[in-house]
Amino acid sequence: MQFPETVLKRNMLELIDADYLLKTGQAGEEVLEHVVIELCRGRA
Repeated sequence: MQFPETVLKRNMLELIDADYLLKTGQAGEEVLEHVVIELCRGRA
């Protein structure tokens, strides 16, 4: 399955944001779970 470049960029930014929030203690693990679920649903 291939994804358009815009979708890949948007998803990567979502993961980068989640990573930052986790590493700085601004969010718990649920932020990563949310991003992964949205990615699987194709909504991120």
